[in-house]
Amino acid sequence: MNTRFTFGTPGRTFAENIPLGNGILGAMISGDPERERITLNHSALWSGYAHDAVNPAAKDAIAPMREAYFAGRYAEADETAVKCLMRALPYSDAEGSDTPFGAFLPLGELEIFCDRMNMCRAEDFRRCLDIASGVCTVQYCWRGAAFDREYFTSFADSVFVMRIRADRPGNVTAAVRLRRMTDSVCTVLPGGLLRLDGAVSGGNTFCAFARVRIAGGTLNGLQDGFLASDADELEILLSASTSIVSESPAGAAELALKQAEQYGFSDLLARHKAAFRAENGNFSLDIGPEPENAESAATFFTSLENGTFPGFCAARFLAFSRYLLLSSSRPGNLPATIQGIWNDQYRPPWNCDYHLNGNTQMIYWPAEACGLSRSHLPLLEWIRTLAVSGAEVARKAFGARGWCAAWVSNPFGYAAPGQTLEWGLFPEAGAWMCMHIRDHFEYTLDMDFLHSFYPILQGASAFCLDMLAPDPETGKLLFGPTIAPEHGFIAPDGTRRFIVWGTAAAQECVWELFRFMLKAGALLKSSDPLLTEIRNAFDRLALPSVDAEGMLGKWILPHTPDGARHLRHMIGLYPGVRLAGERTEELTAALAKTLDDHEEHARCTYWGAGSWSGSWIVNLRARMRQGGKAAEALRLLMRRTLCPNLLALNSDIFQQDGHSGCVSGILEMLVQERDGRIDLLPALPDEWKDGSLNGLRVRGGFELDLVWADGKPSSVSIRSEKGGTCSVAAGGDIREVRLGAGESIRIVY
Repeated sequence: MNTRFTFGTPGRTFAENIPLGNGILGAMISGDPERERITLNHSALWSGYAHDAVNPAAKDAIAPMREAYFAGRYAEADETAVKCLMRALPYSDAEGSDTPFGAFLPLGELEIFCDRMNMCRAEDFRRCLDIASGVCTVQYCWRGAAFDREYFTSFADSVFVMRIRADRPGNVTAAVRLRRMTDSVCTVLPGGLLRLDGAVSGGNTFCAFARVRIAGGTLNGLQDGFLASDADELEILLSASTSIVSESPAGAAELALKQAEQYGFSDLLARHKAAFRAENGNFSLDIGPEPENAESAATFFTSLENGTFPGFCAARFLAFSRYLLLSSSRPGNLPATIQGIWNDQYRPPWNCDYHLNGNTQMIYWPAEACGLSRSHLPLLEWIRTLAVSGAEVARKAFGARGWCAAWVSNPFGYAAPGQTLEWGLFPEAGAWMCMHIRDHFEYTLDMDFLHSFYPILQGASAFCLDMLAPDPETGKLLFGPTIAPEHGFIAPDGTRRFIVWGTAAAQECVWELFRFMLKAGALLKSSDPLLTEIRNAFDRLALPSVDAEGMLGKWILPHTPDGARHLRHMIGLYPGVRLAGERTEELTAALAKTLDDHEEHARCTYWGAGSWSGSWIVNLRARMRQGGKAAEALRLLMRRTLCPNLLALNSDIFQQDGHSGCVSGILEMLVQERDGRIDLLPALPDEWKDGSLNGLRVRGGFELDLVWADGKPSSVSIRSEKGGTCSVAAGGDIREVRLGAGESIRIVY
């Protein structure tokens, strides 16, 4: 597949710029020859701080809420929750930047002015992102000279680097400025050095350095930057750090810059490419033939509008989306925010934070399968921080053991419920986050990792055990208090209510956690007494069933829903596994009807094809083995949400979960694994007749390469790092495979 994405015009807005990132620094490149403004981010530039946000009346209110709910006094349960459990979160949408909760904020802007340039007269403009190397290039001509610019966020040297040069000596003249709209000071220092210092609400400080280097010409200081005149080349190296990751942000940023400065541009570029390719791995996907000029963004968008859905569009979007995950999440750094590592707003929507009711999880859904297991590590390590804070919340708010999380969080591990019932209560979030511990282990079979994270699993399990209550009628165990995310139910008196025990989402999250906890305990030969509690509770868990409308119920007890906006009650189908295997015909029909009903309601609204919601539908349709409907959901998402730079929007806001969700959904269409059985092409759309997939990781520690033609597998190669057994199914053909450590096998059909 062609790994380049080209654009015929400069970017004029965030939605048109090209994203670069190395897990620490993020940059959005416009490529404007005349006046370029590069938005910069640092993964640890957050406002806010760790603080206690628990309502002190919460713990004593749980029992009265439970009694009121099971007695049918729904208004009383809600009123008690609002008064005692909830506490107005210290933020509301974009207000977090100025509150203790905080927000992910821009580092600043690097501006390059070529005032002699008249963009109207520039010719042969071409802007390109190569996702195989993580390098952006820009070419154009002006007054007979050919110019080129190169940009990258180094994977080897923790700096942002750019170079401008012309094919004629002395043709590069530009002013360079480093600035931030607020809370900062830029100092012009000798030797072409700019220093940006600042502090944000909550006390987090930051520092950035930009070194301007030229070949030929002159470099003179300005009041707020430098002017390079009549140079042959202009280079800029930028480093940054914050007080969240370093006691001395200035010292850390200065050290990173000095280490990078020992290399010339060519060496910096070579080092970056080598490190980038090492992280990128050998994963690739090709579907069908590529048209002429496939690298052009215009070709991509034209193909989406022509009434069909060529496979090359899906493959290219997957590659671009995988690139975003690689660029925004690397070991040793904070996990990707809801916008990855890119944000240009000082009061960002949803605070550009961690949304633990699904969005953050979705960003990491495909990490293991698509060969980016190391990109998964920032999230996994951050769960440790969440568990520490969540233990205090569990004790103070719920009177429970272990740890929990709620609707939203930040780098400091915010875990308290808050804001409103509809938007802030989601105590099963910790159990859902533990699915990522499950995924990393099941893909890698890393026993040291499992041993290290076993206490995290214990804590989440202990909390869930303490939050279970028996249904007075059936004795089945229900988790609560909680709500169906962003959904209420219509009470008998016609009012909209929220507090329940036993949502479908919560029960599935607890089931997944308990199931894996029992597996982990057995593998580690643990004598943990908590395992006995879990075994006793596991078989008593109430599980979602078919409701009166013939769909999957959002609650365990019968309630009338207030709409069909979200699909989190289908977690058991994806990313869970309980509903992904054998099912009754009634349940299969209910799952299909639930999806059909949701999409029907969504046709006239944004939510059906918003980035995160649309990509979840792709995964659910794939798990249902409805390849055609999965492809149609994917095509609809691309047509309705993609910006000119291919970033996917939700309510006009870029969200990275829509990208990662599409990656996992496409992979589910091509390969699925369940209990040691690998199914090839289980949900292949008719349009994707021919293709190849390399470097796909599968649970059980396997990696496979797949080739298919005319809608059927041609061959599959399977490798096992640690040895293992599996069965490989291609239609009715099932092969048993047993491999030793490091062995591989190729099956030809």
